[in-house]
Amino acid sequence: GMETMRREASGTVNHSLVGLYGTLAGMLVASSINNKFSIKAHKIFADDDTIEMIAKAFDRNKDVDYQKSLKEIFGNLETLSDGKWQKIPQQELSNIVERYNSALTNKQAPELLNKELLNYSKAVITRATGSENTYRFAGGKNTFTLSNALENIYNVSKAVISKDGKGISTEEFLKAMKKMNLKRSLYGVGMACAVGMSIQPLNIYLTKKKTGSDGFVGVEGREKDKSAGFFGLKALTAGAFGATVLASIGLKGGVSELLKKIQFKGVIPTLDQFKFIYGLTIMSRFMAARDKDELREAATKDVLGFFNWLILGNFVAKMTANAMDQSLLNYSEQEHGKGFFNKIIKAPMKTRDEVLQRALKAAGIDNIENGKALSFKQMLKKLSGSKVSEAIQKDAKKKLRILSIAQIAGYLYSGVILGFGIPKLNIYMTNKSEAKRKARLAQQKSQPASQYNNMLAPDNLSFLSKNM
Repeated sequence: GMETMRREASGTVNHSLVGLYGTLAGMLVASSINNKFSIKAHKIFADDDTIEMIAKAFDRNKDVDYQKSLKEIFGNLETLSDGKWQKIPQQELSNIVERYNSALTNKQAPELLNKELLNYSKAVITRATGSENTYRFAGGKNTFTLSNALENIYNVSKAVISKDGKGISTEEFLKAMKKMNLKRSLYGVGMACAVGMSIQPLNIYLTKKKTGSDGFVGVEGREKDKSAGFFGLKALTAGAFGATVLASIGLKGGVSELLKKIQFKGVIPTLDQFKFIYGLTIMSRFMAARDKDELREAATKDVLGFFNWLILGNFVAKMTANAMDQSLLNYSEQEHGKGFFNKIIKAPMKTRDEVLQRALKAAGIDNIENGKALSFKQMLKKLSGSKVSEAIQKDAKKKLRILSIAQIAGYLYSGVILGFGIPKLNIYMTNKSEAKRKARLAQQKSQPASQYNNMLAPDNLSFLSKNM
């Protein structure tokens, strides 16, 4: 029990610290860039493609004001909404560009996007497009949230303006930022992987120090299997699982694509980063297994845990939402593919903010007051006001209720499977394996006695007496 608690608790803590590892790694590798360009590169979490697109837009328009560059950048931003890709409407685009230009030209402007401008821009664009998720720059493959896009546009633009003030070329800036991104990914994700992979070996060492035994703690009296055959079985199991993890991340472009996939795109880790780190952690547990029963338990618990935590729990939430209201999945047959499974696997679920923004827009109520964006709580209060028709209120509240039910369903599924189903299955399989082992040992112990009794049988005794 103690070993299990240490393993699971330390693993959870390690995964929650991935963003911190990325920040620390950024601080380690960005000091020279920060000094040279007078920026805070370690706080910029944009990927290589985003940095290059923004820097080149400013480079093309360097002889004019920043507004032209910002119009080009925001003009390339598009989102998947109601089954099709759409750009930000011109009126809202001009509004945001003006706000960003005013902030960037202000000598007292902060190096990083402040919350007020972020929330304002997010509210304006979400109201106009009906979407705050699944954004991309036109023609790009990577998608991101609206919040990430807004932060990256401001933070990278500010860095580009700073480097221009020092007469540094765009090529030199891009080379330095891409190099920093690579190192931050390798060091940050590497730290998380190193900690994750060391947990189970350390756990086993602590158990041995306490009990004096290095055998599997799931069954008393076990000894560690040190055979070459068992080591090969562990390596084969770990390799097969590793291949499955890489396939779930997607590696058509090889190692270079993997490095792009595990890049930090914000303080909050990406799903691909979680898959990679958790995958290596589980592989280390396979290699640290002390006998076949522990390997089987790890393979059952951790493989099912991986898919239920990172994949299937979300599928259950989306299936629940889809069953109650199909409009709550932002599905496009052309983008995601035809069929139910493509819809559930690939289409994102709409957010509560999106539901509220659409409802208030339908009721003709603005989501900006006194130049500031309304909070979720304020929008919810507006929804219940007399200016919103009963039909709009009923529809929006129903959708919000379904989203809550779907989220709870996903959590309950993961909780029941991870907290009850898989442990019970492992206990059953271990007990069954142990019963077979004990029966085999009992049979082996009884064999010498059986041979002795056969020698004393009447026929054998008669034969021996005649020949003596």
